Amino acid sequence: QIAESLNTKVRIILRVTPGIDTHTHKYIQTGQVDSKFGISINRVPNFMKKVLSKEHISYNGLHFHLGSQIFDLSSYVLAIKEMVKLMKKIKDLEGIDTLNLNLGGGLGVKYLESDLPP
Repeated sequence: QIAESLNTKVRIILRVTPGIDTHTHKYIQTGQVDSKFGISINRVPNFMKKVLSKEHISYNGLHFHLGSQIFDLSSYVLAIKEMVKLMKKIKDLEGIDTLNLNLGGGLGVKYLESDLPP
């Protein structure tokens, strides 16, 4: 509504919850499918129809954030695979390319001597 009132076009990146379990504390996980921090990966194809119908919105890509203090990179590999499948589905259904895939942050850092960041 703001972009429309200003008669401008805004570029957006959709934050997606890819449904990937991470091995971190449950309070800092954000990539599970029922997370409040994004659109469930299962809902994105239908949501894209709404996005693409808006004259003042330009779809510019996808983003995910799995959580914080993640030491095991396998969660990122799984999430990237799911997002690439989603990008292909968007291309097949809507005929548009996803120009950007933002992996977010969340990699663990060494707070404790026992922490082994990637």
